Amino acid sequence: MISARSSRHFGSAGYAGFAVVPGCLLYTPLLALALPGAAGGYRHVREDLGEIGAGRRVARAAAWAAGPVAVLGVAAVLSSLVATFGP
Repeated sequence: MISARSSRHFGSAGYAGFAVVPGCLLYTPLLALALPGAAGGYRHVREDLGEIGAGRRVARAAAWAAGPVAVLGVAAVLSSLVATFGP
């Protein structure tokens, strides 16, 4: 049971930072791998998958699976940081 004394510290940014900052530090490198690094988007990823034997459909599906998840991940990281440390 949470007492009145501990509940007033529960919403503190310092305590929330103990969960948010390590989570962001662990997730951001994985997120950077899924985002396209060049102007061509996922074209290079599709070409690499095609070179190792993946069909065109499989390569496109892999690129489409990574893209939206990466964009949602960026939004999640930024919103958690703003919610924790923002105004």
